[in-house]
Amino acid sequence: MNLKTRIDTLNAGALVSFDGKVLEFLLNRAFAPGAPIQAEIERTGSWLPLQAKSLGSKKTPSGDFRVKARPINLRRESRVWLENMCSEPSPEASATND
Repeated sequence: MNLKTRIDTLNAGALVSFDGKVLEFLLNRAFAPGAPIQAEIERTGSWLPLQAKSLGSKKTPSGDFRVKARPINLRRESRVWLENMCSEPSPEASATND
């Protein structure tokens, strides 16, 4: 499932996966390994602030970047919420299976 993400007013994207240890974003800019990432993940009616350290970026054929990062300040409740949200199949995927 893709969760809307904003890095700052100019950079936006989506959180595409979280396995409990590594976040994977699809963003319109790259982050060098070790670079700090200040992100906000959209929740119903609010934004979840998130700090992470980049593990590296790879450019996709579409021109966006797959950025892997390690969360720094993730509280247990937020971690569980992200794990649950990222483990749910996206509505697009279930629509194509019908």
